[in-house]
Amino acid sequence: MQHKLLPRAVGIIAVIYNIGAICGGILFGSLSECFGRRRCIVIAALLSLPVLPIWALSRREAARPR
Repeated sequence: MQHKLLPRAVGIIAVIYNIGAICGGILFGSLSECFGRRRCIVIAALLSLPVLPIWALSRREAARPR
């Protein structure tokens, strides 16, 4: 209840971020073959920083009907 979301909304969000994690793992796993594991981990972590305020400061989920 941190963001006062319904359980269904939390489930949908969890599915979306898990799909994103799988795609990101495949992508950065492949890139780490060329650029190195540490460099790819740092790049992935830096790319995730702009998303943190969107999650932390949101008051509702984006697709909620009015």
